[in-house]
Amino acid sequence: MKKLLFLAFVIGTTLSSCSKKSNPKPTNTVTINGASYATVSIGTQTWTSVNYNGPGGTINTSLNEAIYGKYYTIAEMQAISLPTGWRVPTEADFVTLLKSQGNVTQQSDGTIELASLVSKDLRALSNWDVNGDNSSGFNAEPAGFCYASGPVFEYLQGTAYFLSSTPSTSSFGGNIALMVVGSIIPLGITEQASIDPHYGFINASFTLRFVKDN
Repeated sequence: MKKLLFLAFVIGTTLSSCSKKSNPKPTNTVTINGASYATVSIGTQTWTSVNYNGPGGTINTSLNEAIYGKYYTIAEMQAISLPTGWRVPTEADFVTLLKSQGNVTQQSDGTIELASLVSKDLRALSNWDVNGDNSSGFNAEPAGFCYASGPVFEYLQGTAYFLSSTPSTSSFGGNIALMVVGSIIPLGITEQASIDPHYGFINASFTLRFVKDN
């Protein structure tokens, strides 16, 4: 009897192919404002793999600055001088990062999400409510974000927010941020990596990473 092979094709809003994600290349460094930052090659990009802690910014004195870095406003971010070829990531750069790790979908509201089961690839091995495996080498640390008043630090240990240079479409203003989640909630565990182009923060500061093309 002939065997019938049925191929199921899902037609939707998947933004990435099913190709294998590339393993990160050996770590190198880049010097920014006199300090050395570890970098990692991920797909077609090279990223800093630690949070920026250069001049300015807000420090959370309860955290290890070398691990969590500082928190920067949009104005502070724009004033940072970077080496040739390096830039503050755009929304498109963050989308490219997510695509390098697996299937990425765009929801009806415009939110772009990495499949939850592989979001752990972006998270560091420790410090999280739900630790990652950091197989990408991106090494996201759960620093949350910072409100200017106080200052007040939100979502520590469960979420990382990385500021982009792309303005959000929110009527409140602000820039788009990459959100990485590995958190324990009352109903269980939530793991996520996403970009919401409609969600902007005002009077807030975020951790920073930088990127260049390979």
